[in-house]
Amino acid sequence: MSEQRLSFWLVPAEDEYLVLSGIIREVAGKLDSPVFEPHVTVFLTHGDDEKGRRILDQSALRFGPITLDAGELRCGDVFSKTLFLTFKPSKDIEALSAFIGDTAGKKKNYKLEPHLSLAYKDLSRKYREALRREVKVPLGRIRFDRLRAIASERFTTTAGDVAAWRVIAEAGLLK
Repeated sequence: MSEQRLSFWLVPAEDEYLVLSGIIREVAGKLDSPVFEPHVTVFLTHGDDEKGRRILDQSALRFGPITLDAGELRCGDVFSKTLFLTFKPSKDIEALSAFIGDTAGKKKNYKLEPHLSLAYKDLSRKYREALRREVKVPLGRIRFDRLRAIASERFTTTAGDVAAWRVIAEAGLLK
């Protein structure tokens, strides 16, 4: 059996969380797609729950809340990027991703592309583009004050994969 995937997510602060989770629920209702928590994946690796907790704890002690400037709403050809909000470059998130990678014992194997997904569903390009024009995200800056470690068995390609995500641990960004 292969090792589980460990994902490390930035989770929005409460006010932003409520706005974004509302958008995700609304879009999921229209598309009959999975509902999930708003997050930005900062790093992916493999390992057991203990490794996930250790990396999370060390990272949370070293980093404080991170505010990201929203870029544009985009859609992509893969399930996990059906509809997503991009972010402008940030030294803070790059430093967090690098720290998690170093702590995990991985060097330069994860390409950080900060984004916050709003929908996971296989759709035609035409429908994805229409959805992108319809959805509005009323936030120009988003503050993230929590870090979460997530376990999964495989790359997310189906609604069942989303349902199988398991929270290992969560910590406030304390520095």
